[in-house]
Amino acid sequence: MDTSDRPPSPGVRARRKLATREGVRSAAVRLSERHGLDGVTVEMIADEAGVSVRTFFNHFPSKEDAVLAVVRARAADLVEAFRARPVDEPVLDAVREAALGVLAGDDGDPDTRTALHLAHHDPALQARQMAVLLEQESALAAAIADRAPAGDAPVLAAVALAALRVAQARGLASGGPDHAARLAAEIDSALRLLSVDPPGGTTGR
Repeated sequence: MDTSDRPPSPGVRARRKLATREGVRSAAVRLSERHGLDGVTVEMIADEAGVSVRTFFNHFPSKEDAVLAVVRARAADLVEAFRARPVDEPVLDAVREAALGVLAGDDGDPDTRTALHLAHHDPALQARQMAVLLEQESALAAAIADRAPAGDAPVLAAVALAALRVAQARGLASGGPDHAARLAAEIDSALRLLSVDPPGGTTGR
């Protein structure tokens, strides 16, 4: 039977849509690194990605959101990885292991490092990044509440993510070919420090 005129299956369409989205995201990151976010337009990103402006807006509401897509994805991945950790694992230990797992999953993608660098240093992206991080903090607190006293969850989430932001900033500043290893060491150090129980306290649990 001739199937050449059949429309693509839902699975094929979904893969094509994802590939297009990734192409647009990557183009936004590359151009922003090259020209600075203020020097980039949606039209430039669409042209770089080989899509129409309409297609760009089908995937992202703005150029800022396109650049920050990897930051939002990483935030969601961290919460998901935390939920997958053993329920009897101390909370901050679980956050540390989840963060290290997400980092390992980046597979050295240069776009990820570039996007994170832009998010940390471009004033136009900093406020939007904070909104993403506040969403992540709320989601992580909800996940923590499943395994810790509800009243402690927001504090633990805020403290853990603050430590991760400092570790990430230090890792980004380190540069060099061993960037991923240094970032992993910073994350490990920061969360282990917080996991040390103070006198009379149970920070890690």
